[in-house]
Amino acid sequence: KKLRIAIPSTAVFLFALILSQQIWQAHKASSSTSLKQNMDAGFETLSLKFYKIFPISVFMKYADARSFQNGIKDYTKNTQRFKFNAWKKNDDSKEVYVVVIGETSRADHWEINGYNRNTNPLLAKEKNLVSFSDVASCGNLTSFCVPLLLTGLPPEKFNDYANHKSFLTAFKEAGFYTVWLSNQNTVNLGLPYPSDADSLVSLHTSFDYSNGYDEKLLPLLDNVLALNKPKILIVMHTLGSHFRYNYRYPKSFEKFTPAFRENVDYGLMNKSNLPTIINTYDNSILYTDYILSSVIKRLKKIETPASMLYISDHGENLCDDSRELFYHGSGYATKWETQVPFLVWYSDFYKQKDVINNLNKNKNKKISAVSFFPTVLGVAGIHYKGENPVLNLGDSNYFSPKVRMIINMDMKPVKYIN
Repeated sequence: KKLRIAIPSTAVFLFALILSQQIWQAHKASSSTSLKQNMDAGFETLSLKFYKIFPISVFMKYADARSFQNGIKDYTKNTQRFKFNAWKKNDDSKEVYVVVIGETSRADHWEINGYNRNTNPLLAKEKNLVSFSDVASCGNLTSFCVPLLLTGLPPEKFNDYANHKSFLTAFKEAGFYTVWLSNQNTVNLGLPYPSDADSLVSLHTSFDYSNGYDEKLLPLLDNVLALNKPKILIVMHTLGSHFRYNYRYPKSFEKFTPAFRENVDYGLMNKSNLPTIINTYDNSILYTDYILSSVIKRLKKIETPASMLYISDHGENLCDDSRELFYHGSGYATKWETQVPFLVWYSDFYKQKDVINNLNKNKNKKISAVSFFPTVLGVAGIHYKGENPVLNLGDSNYFSPKVRMIINMDMKPVKYIN
């Protein structure tokens, strides 16, 4: 009887002790963050550690998988009659469109957006590249931003995302073969949209895995491009610059030094380590430059109308003001968490010259990530019920929104503050 009481009591005590340690480390990273943020950060770190421990990891992954499958069932049921009524003008030529969804990348650390470091040595050389300079994401968490990027819903209608199909469905309606290639945590994010693709491949293991580089998606991309399909859409969901930054790139991309190399805990994310933090973060941007350039290189080889569109889901705090904030997901989204890179590359065989002209005309205007959805479809020449040319950056009628909205941590839409 004493053992039956002592064993669970000891387990609870040890769990509480370990969790308290993680929360304290998160608190040391930024003393101005709220208790809830510190607890969330502590739980995240602890769960990542448990994911490595057998057999606990087996039960955790099983629970995630069951939850994910149940979410897909509900989504399938709720959207079974949903249609975009999408169509594309008859054209027998082969077309390929690649959509790359990045992670935790802020626009002001990109050389092609004016950053004073050489973080985009490859993209800076591309002649058919349009980079938009003033883009606000729809929030500061992946679970908020990606559903809105995929569905085209504004932050004010975020709660409706599970009843709304993504642009993959619109491409399928227009006759495209669709593929989702992921190095991201699709299961834990609860995203049902990848299940809409004709083919889904996920390589993700853990954010805490030091060898899960995004380049592992490139051989999968090669396989898809080799398929005998006339029209293809490929979505690549990357890990980008998600913390821990040094886990996002191989050592050969350690250009900015000193940089972190080993396991970086929350306690090291403080102002005293800021130069090392920024160097490590910028190395991850440098690696993203390589990934995107590798995609472009492959699209050039197929010598067909093709385009690549890239956007990051949200940005990152890097001790930018007196609050000394780090990471993303702060209680009230900062501009550094919501200023994101957004670019479009098109091949020499891409035929829609008017779209190219409009993209260049609009590249320095104020843009909301709400425009990503209509721009992806517009670049591909796909029309659909309810399309709004005012939101499409490839349309001559694009108009900058007077107010850009974002989803805050309390799930309420608020005005974006530039």
